[in-house]
Amino acid sequence: MFGVTAAATPKGERRRYALVSAAAELLEEGGFEAVRHRAVARRAGLPLASTTYYFSSLDDLIAKAVEHLGMIEVAQLRSRVNALSRRRRGPEATGELLVDLLVGDLASPGLAEQLTSRYERHIA
Repeated sequence: MFGVTAAATPKGERRRYALVSAAAELLEEGGFEAVRHRAVARRAGLPLASTTYYFSSLDDLIAKAVEHLGMIEVAQLRSRVNALSRRRRGPEATGELLVDLLVGDLASPGLAEQLTSRYERHIA
């Protein structure tokens, strides 16, 4: 799942994963400024001290959250590409799919915030 920092037990792995998931959610919702020790612990439903127990720094936690979001995006991309019928896998259909995955549904509320957050993660 993740590195071996203080998470050698199944319980530790679950807690570490909960913290990474919470940080990823906060990152998507509010950008890097939203990812703070207290906010992550609160979102994960864990004690505040767990953020520093499982991660050496806030930057380490943010890096794992960015990695987690990237893995989710890759899995979504693979799933969508595999869902295309073999006949529709031409350059145009693949290009449309990539634009949809990178930009999202243009009618979606909050799209601007999502794109800004995604852009911040990519330049970090």
